[in-house]
Amino acid sequence: MRIESPKSLCQKCLLILGLFLLMRFYVIEELSGNFFYTNASRMAFLVVLLLYLFKYKKISIPIVLIFLYYLMISISTLLNGHSLRTLIMTAYPTIGLAMLMEYYTKKDFKILISSIALIFKVLLTLNIIIYLVDPSRYGEYQYFLGVANQMGVIYIVGICCIYLDSKINKAKHSHLIFSFYLLLFSLANIFLFYSSNAKMAWIICLILYIVKGFKNVVKKFDFFSIIVGYAIFVYLIIFQNIQVYFRDFIYNFFGKNVTFSGRTYIWENVIPIIKENLLLGNGMTESANIIFMNKIINSAYSMTGFFSSHNTYLQELYYGGFISLIPLVLFVLYIRGITKVKDECVVYILIALIGILFVYIFEAVGYLGVFFLGMLLYCYANYQKRRML
Repeated sequence: MRIESPKSLCQKCLLILGLFLLMRFYVIEELSGNFFYTNASRMAFLVVLLLYLFKYKKISIPIVLIFLYYLMISISTLLNGHSLRTLIMTAYPTIGLAMLMEYYTKKDFKILISSIALIFKVLLTLNIIIYLVDPSRYGEYQYFLGVANQMGVIYIVGICCIYLDSKINKAKHSHLIFSFYLLLFSLANIFLFYSSNAKMAWIICLILYIVKGFKNVVKKFDFFSIIVGYAIFVYLIIFQNIQVYFRDFIYNFFGKNVTFSGRTYIWENVIPIIKENLLLGNGMTESANIIFMNKIINSAYSMTGFFSSHNTYLQELYYGGFISLIPLVLFVLYIRGITKVKDECVVYILIALIGILFVYIFEAVGYLGVFFLGMLLYCYANYQKRRML
């Protein structure tokens, strides 16, 4: 067993701390709004920014595109007279995390991925334990890591990173460790988290596990065709209400009606608002609840109050309009262009990406998942390139 030097151990601890402070997949209830946590996160961003610029002198294309995405939304926000506070609080951790990932990839990608996996192992397991010990600690449909409907993205990304760690670092019993977490997270998503999105996360976890045993599926994986099919699927759900033809399946498997708990009513109301300012959008507001609803569904249920769009695409179009899609699409195309889809690790990351894209249909959670997995692909491509030298 190799014993690490104090310097190496210290660097790894600082890396884990930096990743923890800059990750925004979760909202830890105990730290939400905490003065020290918030300022430590800002400090981590400044340190990472200085280290990155000092070492590389110039910013890589993916990070430039992430910056441009938030710049487009900031322009829309200012033009519509809103505060930039919420946007800044969203943008700087995302950019800082991307810089830290690229910076450490060129030092040791294996340590980077093991550190990310460790954070997810600890937090996702703690999320389950706290709920089992005290289910009502944070209120109804609330957990240690945030709202029930957003658990899907957290667990999909988490299990993907744990798999990559087991595949790349090849630690002792890594397959058994991955299988344990896959089983643990699957049981949690089925029986503990009262959310159809959590069930979607479970489905993606099982797909990850199944694909591991079918090498031919990996070799024939056609990401472009799946994305095109997915785009058509999203269009049919939002604009054509294709779900009415599958009402029995939706109710039996997800426990939802064809309105997806009233989401289709929200979409019907938010789409006309988006069309009013389709090019530049309406800017990012302090709250994600962007539309007021006062609709009586039936004698037992009504929707009254402010709501988010409950759809990431509609929410982000509301914020930044079509102009914000330009850097986002360029980011996706650039990452797609530098990755080798035949590589099994790449396939697992892309499957995780597809998983969170399904969550995006029903929840407004932002594009952090796309940016993180895109940077993971970018860093892995650079890691593979250096291995070939």
